[in-house]
Amino acid sequence: MVYVDTGYLGLDFGHGSHRTRSGGASIPEWLTQIRHDIDDWYATYGQHGINGIFLDQTILLCGPDDEYVTLYAAIRDYIRAKQAEAYIVINPGALAERCYEDVADTMVSFEGNFGTYLAHTSPDWQRNHPNPRKFWHLIHDVPTDDDMKAVVARSKVNNAGFVYTTELRMDPYPWAGLASYWDAQLVAASGISDNTPPRQSAMPTATTRASPTDAKVRLAWPTPVDDVAVAGYEVFANGTKIADSYNNAYQATGLPHSTRFEFTIKARDTE
Repeated sequence: MVYVDTGYLGLDFGHGSHRTRSGGASIPEWLTQIRHDIDDWYATYGQHGINGIFLDQTILLCGPDDEYVTLYAAIRDYIRAKQAEAYIVINPGALAERCYEDVADTMVSFEGNFGTYLAHTSPDWQRNHPNPRKFWHLIHDVPTDDDMKAVVARSKVNNAGFVYTTELRMDPYPWAGLASYWDAQLVAASGISDNTPPRQSAMPTATTRASPTDAKVRLAWPTPVDDVAVAGYEVFANGTKIADSYNNAYQATGLPHSTRFEFTIKARDTE
C-alpha cells in the first residue's frame, strides 16, 4: 500500500492551512498534486505492484451540499479507473461523517492514546455496521502487553475490524516501527491461539549488486501459509542467523568479494 497526502485539500479546520509542495493551498492545486502523486505511484510500480492507497489527512465533514465528500469520491474514482480492485484507506484522524462510508474500503475512525481509547465509544452506525473491516483504530502510548489486550477487547466492542497499538508516544510520531509486543498483538487481535507453525518459506529470490570494495544482496520471498499470521522471519547466511525481518525482504550489505553465501529464510510464528 502506498501513501498519498491529501492535506485536507488545503482547508483550515483549526489546524492551519496545509500547502502543496509547490506552495499552493487551494482545492484545485491540492487535487492536481493528489492526481500527480497517484500517477507517479502507478507509473513507478504499475497496477500489479500496488495493493492500494492510503489517503492521509482527509476531511471528515461532508461539506456544504456534500462538496467535500464529492471531491474525495472523485479521487476514489480516479484511483479505481487505474486499478479497479485497489484497496483505499482514508485517514481523517477521527470518525468521518457517514457520507464517507462508500468512499473508502477502510476508514481510520480513531487515532489517540490509551486512556482516551478505553473511554471511547463508537457511534451506533459504526458499532452495528455489518462490515467491521470498514473501521481501523490506531492507539498509541499503550505501555504493556496487558494494556494492549485491553485495547483489543475495546476495539471488538467498538466493531473495529483493524486495530493497531504501540507503546510509542506522540513525540512527534508513534507509528515509525512495530510494537515490542507485536507478536502478542497478532494473537490478541485474531481472537484465537496460533498453534500451527507456518509452512516453510519458499526459496528467496536474490538480486545482487557489487561495488569496488564489497557487494550487497537483496532477498525477497512470498508469505507462507499460516493459520493466524506470520510474525516475522529469521534470515540465515551459511547457516548463521544474521537478521530478523518483519517484511518479506531483506538486504545484506558489506559482503566480501569472492565469497560464496547460501541464504535461507525461516518464518516465525506468533507463539
